[in-house]
Amino acid sequence: LSADKMLIKAFETEQDFYSVMMKGVLGLKQSPEAIKADMPRVRNTGKTFWLAYMYGAGPSRLGYIIQKGTGKPVSYNDAVRFINNFRASFPGLAELQESTASQIMKFGYIENILKRHVYVPKEDAYHKGVNALVQSSASDLCCQGALDLDPYIRGIGASIILLIHDEILIEVKPEHTDYINEWAD
Repeated sequence: LSADKMLIKAFETEQDFYSVMMKGVLGLKQSPEAIKADMPRVRNTGKTFWLAYMYGAGPSRLGYIIQKGTGKPVSYNDAVRFINNFRASFPGLAELQESTASQIMKFGYIENILKRHVYVPKEDAYHKGVNALVQSSASDLCCQGALDLDPYIRGIGASIILLIHDEILIEVKPEHTDYINEWAD
């Protein structure tokens, strides 16, 4: 959705995104692998920071998140610097947030990955726009996956019972679980 080069590189090289992000935000010298392995609290702080930022948290809240996660005092100016580091490290994500908010302000909706219109109140454009985009796209892709999967599993007497967020619950006879697991992977 964002086409962010650093995020794509992290995905392609199977790096942990939150560790990559915290390396950029805090200016850490450790590799993302070392951050994930040796600094799990910092890595988890990265996850909280990213979600809070993308959902519109400001410097005070983001500073509190980093202070709580690192145990080090974070001033308002430090928090602004961390936000600027984030935006500089992941300009595609910052651009996604801006373009999503702009689309909502102009049209009153965003268009998700499958071109479905998702209406978001204009006053929530900046705070909820990216969340609506990501969640609606994930939901539509999961539903499309279930539709694509259904003909294959009906042939062995299995059936889709429920879609739960990004998972598909399938009822299947024990002798066919390996087939379902192989197909799902």
